[in-house]
Amino acid sequence: MSAKITSTPSQIKFNCPDEKSFRTIQKFLDANQETIEYFSFPEQEERSLKMVIKGIPLEVTDTELSDEN
Repeated sequence: MSAKITSTPSQIKFNCPDEKSFRTIQKFLDANQETIEYFSFPEQEERSLKMVIKGIPLEVTDTELSDEN
């Protein structure tokens, strides 16, 4: 297992190069969740895409935006 590790006085951050390393660390943290509080970000494939469009009048509806080609 390998991971790039950075830390501050209040947290430790693991950047795992592959899923196997991520799952190994996650399994350890899950087994110790009563003493270790943690958060993990979803895998890139699991994340939804988000978009911000600036300058659109408030009168434009979601339907009008999705119907535009």
